[in-house]
Amino acid sequence: DEMFFLQIETSQGQAKLGDLKKHLVEVDVELGGLRTIVSQAEGRLKINERETEALQLRYRNIQSVVERCNVQIGEEVRMQGESRDAIEARDAADQNRPRVR
Repeated sequence: DEMFFLQIETSQGQAKLGDLKKHLVEVDVELGGLRTIVSQAEGRLKINERETEALQLRYRNIQSVVERCNVQIGEEVRMQGESRDAIEARDAADQNRPRVR
């Protein structure tokens, strides 16, 4: 009688073990799919990092150009101011000179 129950328990244990193995295969397949997704995400992350670095470099270059332009604009404004001052000084000197006819 005990042997009969041992055989039933063994059979049930083997069936359960088979189910667990099947489940393990399913989990392993799903895990493989997740590994692929993680790998793809890491690849996109590296691409995004490179794109971010490139955009940051481009931003710094543009910022440098803007700063140089601002310096040039400042110089031009200064020179125009000096020219305007010189013209005004000449005009003032001309007004103070006696006119010869």
